[in-house]
Amino acid sequence: MAGHRPVPRPRLGHSDGGQCARGGPPPRIARFFSGYELVDPGVTLLPQWHPDRPVSEREAREANLYGGVGVLRG
Repeated sequence: MAGHRPVPRPRLGHSDGGQCARGGPPPRIARFFSGYELVDPGVTLLPQWHPDRPVSEREAREANLYGGVGVLRG
């Protein structure tokens, strides 16, 4: 297909296939997305990232995990 460019598969963790998890406040987590365009709602408590059901602030804070999804453009 003319002009078609393969899209890289999403990567979780390290390029060697290992997974990593690092904790910290949202600004520290956001640094892992340097060079990527964050998908809304950005870095947030994980239960609040596109939840299947309403999540209270208390419930989200109890999870105590932040994360996000980034897209590499270009």
